[in-house]
Amino acid sequence: MRDDEKVVIGWIDGGTIHSGFAAYLCQLLLNRNDRITGQVAASGPYLSLNRNEMVELFLQTDADWLLSIDTDLCIPIESFDSLIESADKLNRPIVAGKYYLPFDNGANIIPSAQTMNNNDPDPEKMGQWVTPEMLASAPVLDGLHSVGIGYVLIHRDVFLSIRAVNPDKKFPWFRDEWKESWDAWVSDDLSFFNQVRGLGINIALNTQATSTHLKQFGINDDVFLQRMTSQNAHEHNHHMHPNKKLSWWNGKKKQ
Repeated sequence: MRDDEKVVIGWIDGGTIHSGFAAYLCQLLLNRNDRITGQVAASGPYLSLNRNEMVELFLQTDADWLLSIDTDLCIPIESFDSLIESADKLNRPIVAGKYYLPFDNGANIIPSAQTMNNNDPDPEKMGQWVTPEMLASAPVLDGLHSVGIGYVLIHRDVFLSIRAVNPDKKFPWFRDEWKESWDAWVSDDLSFFNQVRGLGINIALNTQATSTHLKQFGINDDVFLQRMTSQNAHEHNHHMHPNKKLSWWNGKKKQ
């Protein structure tokens, strides 16, 4: 990202946010106010509508980039810096950081990013979850199917390009829809990334930009790697628990 480009932080919520999110957000605003020019938020009961309104609010600013963050994520300053460094208007207009999704009550932890599934003939095909080996293979993974919309940096030209090919739609970016070929509802982020890929826009994941996802327990790199090590060793630990000696909050301003 160029030195003169600016970032707005955006999020959606149902009226409340996690205290950890607020604490880490304050740290970013305090320490990176030369880069971050403001924040936008859309609140309400409808997720996809909130997401579209967040984008609309962002486009009303003069900032170049929107950093979309879910309100149960804690983003360290160092990871924000890494994300900024890897972003590029032309080559990487969409670059996400890592966050993990707990499945099966925390028994399985999956990085929120997918690679292309070349075996699927559907042009709006499902992707395949990235593997631990992929995360360790490079500092940035390019050409992905999709990334988590809850921790991603997107250049404003991406949103304007989607609007340009949907001139009759007020909110063309995110929508939930029923997909007959999948016999399932398609979430708003998949709809967005289907459009992005159709425009030939690169989707990237910065594997160095980390986070803590505040679910039943804080999910970060350490928890993910512990789970992978446990599974590879065929141990019989079926539930993960937080390490009570570790805090998800650093508690001080960084220079």
